[in-house]
Amino acid sequence: LRLGLGGLLNKRIFPFLCRRDMNFNGKQINHIYNRLKQDLHNCDVILTSPENILSFDLLTIGKCHRNEFDVGHCMLTVQRWLKSFARDVLDESDEILHPKYQLIYTVGNQQNVDGGAECWNTIQTIPHLVKKHAVSISKHFTTNSSIEQVNNKFSQHDIQQFLIVRGLLSSEVLLVALKKRYRVNYGVTQNSSFHRLMAVPFQAKDVAADRTEFGHPDVALVLTQLSYCYSGLSDSQLIQCFDRLTEKETDPRSIYEQ
Repeated sequence: LRLGLGGLLNKRIFPFLCRRDMNFNGKQINHIYNRLKQDLHNCDVILTSPENILSFDLLTIGKCHRNEFDVGHCMLTVQRWLKSFARDVLDESDEILHPKYQLIYTVGNQQNVDGGAECWNTIQTIPHLVKKHAVSISKHFTTNSSIEQVNNKFSQHDIQQFLIVRGLLSSEVLLVALKKRYRVNYGVTQNSSFHRLMAVPFQAKDVAADRTEFGHPDVALVLTQLSYCYSGLSDSQLIQCFDRLTEKETDPRSIYEQ
């Protein structure tokens, strides 16, 4: 691509690549900065993608968050220079600038999702309840129905579950998940370089997006449940479940029966 475009334009083309696993130091950033200024002087072309630009922006924030201010300041200088002197030429802009391609980098320590274990337990139960009660509920509640206040009638634990269910239904998390196609829009990848037990976005049929996860925790949990409902567990996963049940649970028989 570089050779073909370079011959057509009669310009040198330089790639600008950036991923989260790249750990830049000050010397490398200064080299990139000097190379960009040289490209400006020679009217060269920089070949990149929105994902690379977003990764560089987010890495700058990550450097500052880890108190690496010297490197972060150098990266910020490069960002400002690009915004001042570079001009973007996009192809298929409606596709590559779609919100689904936006990048989100996590920072800080890991924390439990709101609701903890109740969140994924409730999500695991909801698809079965929808299949069982959706028709009868739609007949009895044909219009929007609401209850003004229930705080004094239910425990905090019950209210937490209500909020989880409300997010799945009224915020259309479940609807969005059910509209996606298994193994086309999402699935569980067995790629050894990026192996995840949770569902990840797919670019095409059985082709997982490179180093990408779903940013919304509830969406990720729902799609993971659906993935294993469609595919089932492999033999090794089933053996792992039984091993965990017998080794780490105090009453494995009752848990298995449940």
